[in-house]
Amino acid sequence: MDLVHGKTTIIKSIIELYKREGKKVVLCAPTGRAAKKMTETTGEDAKTLHRLLQIAKIDDSKYINDDIKIEPIDADVIIVDEVSMIDLSLMKYLLMGIYEGTKLVLVGDVDQLPSVGPRKYFKMHNCVRENTCYNFR
Repeated sequence: MDLVHGKTTIIKSIIELYKREGKKVVLCAPTGRAAKKMTETTGEDAKTLHRLLQIAKIDDSKYINDDIKIEPIDADVIIVDEVSMIDLSLMKYLLMGIYEGTKLVLVGDVDQLPSVGPRKYFKMHNCVRENTCYNFR
């Protein structure tokens, strides 16, 4: 199975299943390019994580700023693509914005580029190797 086509099919299926249940699904990605591609391939609006969280670009040279106020994300399900590109500080802010009970779907593949910032958060190859994620290869 073509991995890009497979990811898109899975994301679209997840969206369809939750929407049938009347759930609000929010799509996002760490970069503008990834969010735009997600919008184009799913037909649904996708935002960058920064836009979704309503925060400015985070200065990677500093420690995580606990003073940043993160508004709760109005969603029943949040689907995040290109997860390997998210660093620790951005993942922390995302998790701060999730209501209890909200489903979080993290999507990525072992061939994605890693985070450009320090403090890599997520390594897909570790997740797949340890069987903590589904591998659709």
